[in-house]
Amino acid sequence: MYRATRQNIKRIHGRIQDAPENTTHRRVGERIMRQVKAESDRRKGERLLLNKANWLGRRAEELLADYEELRPQHTLRTYEDVEKLWEQHVAPHLKDFASMQDLSRGQEPVPEDSVWYANWRVPKRRT
Repeated sequence: MYRATRQNIKRIHGRIQDAPENTTHRRVGERIMRQVKAESDRRKGERLLLNKANWLGRRAEELLADYEELRPQHTLRTYEDVEKLWEQHVAPHLKDFASMQDLSRGQEPVPEDSVWYANWRVPKRRT
C-alpha cells in the first residue's frame, strides 16, 4: 500500500515538476498531488493514531486478562523445556496444518529441473 509520507510527496512533486508540460505523467502526477493534499489532515492523522493506540491498549488488557484466567500450567524456563513442549504438543499436529501440505488444491508439483525442487516438499517429521 502506498503511504503518503512527506518524503514521498516531495519526491513525487519533484518528478511532476521535471515532467514536460501537458504529458500524461504530469497530468496524472498533478491529479495525485491534488488528491493527497485534499485528503491530508493532521487532525485526522492524530485521531487515527489515538484510536489505534487506544485499541492496542484495550487488546493488551484483554490478552493479559485471558492469560490470567487460563493460568497456563507450563513453566518454560529453559530451552530444553521449550523443546519438550514443541515435541509433545506442537510437532505432532504440524502435518495437519494447511501450510504444511505438499500441494494446495489445484497446485502442480515443482518440476524436477527447477532450482526449487529440492525444497518443495514439506519434510516428514518423526511424531
